[in-house]
Amino acid sequence: MSLILSGIYGVGTIGLVQYLNAPGDPAARVFGIVKRFVGSFNMSSGAGLDPYLLILFLSILIWFLGHNTAWHTFRLDRVWRAILPPGAVLVLNSFLQRRSS
Repeated sequence: MSLILSGIYGVGTIGLVQYLNAPGDPAARVFGIVKRFVGSFNMSSGAGLDPYLLILFLSILIWFLGHNTAWHTFRLDRVWRAILPPGAVLVLNSFLQRRSS
């Protein structure tokens, strides 16, 4: 039940941040967010150039890592399960940044 409620809060928060960062009036903001989200699934239209999917994926990943860390720290008392996933993300990010430069 906590994963479902946390997921609802996470989707709401990510949607609110996307809404506040979109330009235009309220109706244009909602239309722009939906248009970019639907357009990102069409790979032939150059959707890879739009950073929307990357930001959306990273937002979901950060939310999941935060939920996982809080759950394993406070509910299950398994600290290593809370430390290792974010640590693996940081190590991979550091490795890939050094490799690309």
